[in-house]
Formats: sequence, structure tokens, C-alpha cells
Amino acid sequence: MRVIYYTRPCFIDTALPLIRELAKKELLELHVILELSPQGWNSSVFQPPEYLEAGVITLSIDEIQEYSPEVIHDYFTKLAGFHLAVYNHPRWHSLSNIRVALKLASRIRKINPDVIHFDDASSKSLIIPLLSRKSAKILSIHDAEAHSGEGKGRSQQIKEFFTRHSQHIIFHSDYCKNVFPVDIKDKKSSVIPLGIMDIFNRWKTHDLHAENNTILFFGRISPYKGLETLLKAAPVVARKVPSVKFIIAGNPIQDYKVPEFPSLQNGGKFETYLEYIPNSLLCQLFQRASVAAMPYTDATQSGVMMTAYAFQKPVIATCVGGLPEFIDNGKTGLLVPPEQPFALANAIISLLSEPRKIQKMSGYIKQKNQNQFSWDKISEMTIDIYNQLTRQHEESQFNFSKSQNSIPPFIKD
Repeated sequence: MRVIYYTRPCFIDTALPLIRELAKKELLELHVILELSPQGWNSSVFQPPEYLEAGVITLSIDEIQEYSPEVIHDYFTKLAGFHLAVYNHPRWHSLSNIRVALKLASRIRKINPDVIHFDDASSKSLIIPLLSRKSAKILSIHDAEAHSGEGKGRSQQIKEFFTRHSQHIIFHSDYCKNVFPVDIKDKKSSVIPLGIMDIFNRWKTHDLHAENNTILFFGRISPYKGLETLLKAAPVVARKVPSVKFIIAGNPIQDYKVPEFPSLQNGGKFETYLEYIPNSLLCQLFQRASVAAMPYTDATQSGVMMTAYAFQKPVIATCVGGLPEFIDNGKTGLLVPPEQPFALANAIISLLSEPRKIQKMSGYIKQKNQNQFSWDKISEMTIDIYNQLTRQHEESQFNFSKSQNSIPPFIKD
């Protein structure tokens, strides 16, 4: 079976562990297409040159390794092909970008995949489903709806288009599937959880250990992340827990104003990194943390949570979106109501006052990582879907209505 996995830099941190496991499977030839555009070029695990000519580039294993950190070179070695789709114009429907898309469609036809797996919907690749009818198509949905405080743009229209041209939809939480605003009644769908972000363990500092009474708030800082709630909870925690430390680490999104940090009693303090966090520092911060705090106001699922689990850190998170699906309350972490600082503070205090409970939770997280959240298990679930689609494709040809063949109205804008 020949499969193309189409992803972007914003998802490659979660895609690479799955790609590595898929590529190990017998009878599966895996090609990866990484879309590069002015809006999203670099990632923390793949850094191409600052400028590449627009077009489709197939990289050799040496070139892939030149653009990726040495500690993860083995993630690429089993791939049948690694291709860059380079879009250099900011407007996705520019003539330059359309030419790249046509070149990419031609490359895909030469690969002749049985399955194309789109890692979420991208405006740059809108033309690909129309020009690859011989291949079954799968669409993974990371966020069913836009987070509060972040613009929706045309993302829903783009998701609708890809959904219409896909035979199977993968969600990463039941919540995401239930709130997805696009009608999928005539589509087959599955819920496959995100796996643990163990790729970041490759940057571990092995002589670094957890510090007592240290809470980590990590990731891109946006209104929905609930930093305001944590800052209101912090003084309450400091009064009960001597020398408590809150580490706030992440790059604020554009136009988001970080709230003023309160003063803390009893030796409490804040340690802040309001900037892009490289992988080496990411590892250090998670290794140092006692627990991770996720006081989100809304969510689908969370890469931050799966990163915390990779370092076997318990999580204190809010009961919103798909987060409760990933937490065994009292075993891998604690759940609290959203936007309630005192409930969050009490949960933090209860965990920090019982170091043995934190150790016990870490052991339970390790078990979950080896079973429910292992990439091997997730890859098997994904391959089952590939096999189902391939069998269906062999038995019948896909029929496309006139509306499916036509370019959607929003492409013409």
C-alpha cells in the first residue's frame, strides 16, 4: 500500500512520531509532503533554509538530515520519499501558488498513492483533492472550531471543502467530533487520540530533576489559555505553599497583552520566558516542573498536555472541550472548573502538599504512555483506516457530483 502523508510545520511535531511508526510497517510505502508557506515555514524539529524557490522539491535523506536536528535523524530513515511543497506568495490563490499546486498534483500522480492523508485542511492544497481522484483521502481535524480570542477566517469553509472530498475523517477527541460544524453524516469517521510528545525527550538534560513546588504554564499564550485565571490563583497558592514558583513560558500571540503579574508572599515568585521556546529549553522547563497547569477556557485536545505526559508530569486542567478525555482525574492529574481561580489554587495546593501523590501519578502516566497513548498503537489504528479505504476503493469507484467537481465560491475571491 502506498500512502502520502501531507502535513505542515505547525503539525510536524505531532506528525513525525506517527510518521516514524507508520514507515516501520511492512507492506506500507510512506511518502511525506511538507507544505512550506510564508505564514508557516520553520518548526522546532525541521528548519529549511530561509528561502527556497517556489516549487516541489524532493529531498534525499542527507538533505532531510541537514534540515533537522541530529537527535531525530532516525525519524526519517524509513520513509520512501520526503517532498517539500514550497509556496512563496502570501495570497494562497496567487498564480505562483496555483502553479506550485499543479506541480504538486503532478508529483502525486507519479507517486500514485492508494491513500492521501491530509493532516488538517490547508488553503494551499485545495486543488489537490480535485486532481487526485484515484486516491482515497483522509482528513485529520486538529481543531473543530476556532479558539476564543482567535480569528476564524476561512478555516471552516476550507474544512468543509476537504471534508466533502474525503472518505474518512479522523478526530483527536470525541468532543472535537461532536462539535465539528461540518455535516459528516455521510462520512465515516474515527477518534484517534494524540500520542505522547516523546520526540522532545531527545533534548533531555539527563542530570536535571524536578524542583519542589514548581508549576509550569507552557505554550503559545492566547486568551483561551486562561493565564489570567492562573495569575489570580497564584497569590492564594503562595500563601499556603512556601517558596512556590510559577514558570510562565511561551510566545504571546499578536495583539495579546500579557496581564500584570501579582506580587507573591511567602517567598513565591514568577519565572517568565515570554518568547519562542527552543526544544532544549522546553525540556529543561518540563523536567524542572512538579506539575503542569492548563487553566484553559476552551480546548479540543492539547499538545501541551501530551508533552507534559512525555515527561511524566501530572496536569491540573480545566473541564473544557476534550481535555477530560485525556485525564484520569486523581490518577494522571486533576480537573477543575474553568475561570475559577480558587478551585485552581486549591487543586495546585493539594498536589504540591503531597509529593508522594505526584510520584504515584507519574507512574500511572508512564503506564498510559506505554498503552493508550503509544504511537505504535495509534499507528495501528491509523493503518486499519488505510486498509479499510483501500478495500473500498478496489470494490467501487468514487462518484463525484457536479458540486464536488466545481471550484468552491470562496476560491474565486
